[in-house]
Amino acid sequence: MTLPSFIDMARVVEIGALVLIIMQYFKAGIPEKLIPVISILVGIAVSFAYNANIPFDQWTPNMIFVTILTGAIAAFGADTGYSFFSNSRSQAFTLPSKAQLNGKPKEEVKP
Repeated sequence: MTLPSFIDMARVVEIGALVLIIMQYFKAGIPEKLIPVISILVGIAVSFAYNANIPFDQWTPNMIFVTILTGAIAAFGADTGYSFFSNSRSQAFTLPSKAQLNGKPKEEVKP
């Protein structure tokens, strides 16, 4: 099975790595339920930033569709790759929760 010719896997991997880095940095401040949605939006934003050197008048509907698709695929790949390689027990398409990252809060010792 081959991928369609408009999907550039090198670009998907590059964008996916950036999405993973960005989400790892900011996920402590993001509500857990919003992490998958925000990672997809970050992937799409990074994908558009990747094509920022293309003049606006040269954008076509097909180019916009491929840019959005590339960003979404990169975000799914980043999230799935993180879930596969991490030691956490997070579900597919979700980054680990804050509790998994920080551990359970310690109870205060009362004197």
